[in-house]
Amino acid sequence: MASSYTSRIRLEQQGDGENPNSWGAILNQNVIGLVDDAIGAYTTIGTSGSQLVNDTTLTTNDGASDEARSAMLELQGYVVSASAANIVLPAQSKFYFVRNKVVQSSATGTLRIINAGATATGLTVNTSVSGTPAGNFVAFSDGVNVYGINSRGLSFGAASEKDVLTSIGEVETTTVDPTTSVTSTDNTRFISNGSTVNPLLMALSSTDDRYANVSSGYTNTFGSYNEFNSRIKVSAGHAFSPLVTVAVSDTSIFAINLETGNNFIFQVSADSTLRQPDNINVGQQGIIYAIQDATSGGKTLSFASDFKFNNGTVPTFTTSISSVDLLAYSVRSVVVAASVTTAVIDMVAIQDMKR
Repeated sequence: MASSYTSRIRLEQQGDGENPNSWGAILNQNVIGLVDDAIGAYTTIGTSGSQLVNDTTLTTNDGASDEARSAMLELQGYVVSASAANIVLPAQSKFYFVRNKVVQSSATGTLRIINAGATATGLTVNTSVSGTPAGNFVAFSDGVNVYGINSRGLSFGAASEKDVLTSIGEVETTTVDPTTSVTSTDNTRFISNGSTVNPLLMALSSTDDRYANVSSGYTNTFGSYNEFNSRIKVSAGHAFSPLVTVAVSDTSIFAINLETGNNFIFQVSADSTLRQPDNINVGQQGIIYAIQDATSGGKTLSFASDFKFNNGTVPTFTTSISSVDLLAYSVRSVVVAASVTTAVIDMVAIQDMKR
């Protein structure tokens, strides 16, 4: 009986009584050696700097080394918009670990991984316009179509409701802050949310954010509550909290919202009272710039009983036109009883900042 070959990775199955004096060498070369390739071989497809065009079909050889049997593929080259390129796999079930180093010469270049003879669309692979490798992934085929393992399949949790391999614009960003509608003037990018895009892109839990890859050289905006349970070190550059402007009406009892920032600034135009802040958090600290009326001065500023001062003496607001007092605060405690919030906020006033 003549030898036959397995359908998926083409290993030789020797027939009964065949190769009486050489069956051991054939077993080693055409089975054991090829199983080694199927488990651990690394094969490069394409050439860096060369265009991938039309179909690049992986070689298949019964009982001998080939490209399609390899466990790992490195894709090289570039694609252009005028002609989509395909990496063609055998029409058999198999999976591959893929290192994708294919780049685009334009924003519309397309690369797919498909099965030989299949009519299915296959797997569209991310490529990079910048020249930076587009990343690594796992591709698997059922013999008819090719799929990419998404992050849900890897059990990464609630942040993974989007497939890893869809397009270069998979994570939708915008230059307009979706909360404040302010347009960025630098390289800041905001993650889109709201009804116009898939809100699942925003479904990062406190566990999932460990897996976020924050690129260096860009401003990254975290728009929700994030808790860090270890140290944060800024080894270069700086950390700061911008001033938040607080609106004060002509006749006003007003508050600062501690959820919007640490540092605040306001200007009065009438006698005013700073009431208990909104969204108080124990341990929050910052400064408040209190600016006197710009027209005639002489306005007073009172404080809710939550604010505590040195020796219990409430400072007198500087009365000269547009004078600036600096108020440094630290939240010592917050107690909620019977739906009533009582806070202790230590405050130091430095008056009439000028030179």
